[in-house]
Amino acid sequence: TSVLSFIYGWALLDTMDDWAFGVMFRCPSYSACSYQNNFYYALGITVAFTTGASILKQCQQVAEGAMFKAALSLQLNAMMLTVGWAWMNFY
Repeated sequence: TSVLSFIYGWALLDTMDDWAFGVMFRCPSYSACSYQNNFYYALGITVAFTTGASILKQCQQVAEGAMFKAALSLQLNAMMLTVGWAWMNFY
């Protein structure tokens, strides 16, 4: 499960990076963008994913079924990894 969580987290990060830097900021990559754009990205990801994680955590407490609980756990882990990697790219 940990390998799948890492791969899914990396895919989520790449998707968010492509959307934010490619579409919103019109940069070829995070390293080609200004530090201000990287800060806004990291802050936006943190706020959005923290809010989403709190909602998913509440769903996880009332979820029935092993598959649904595993999917929630996978999503929560991917969101945590993406927030950490977004701040890592800022520094």
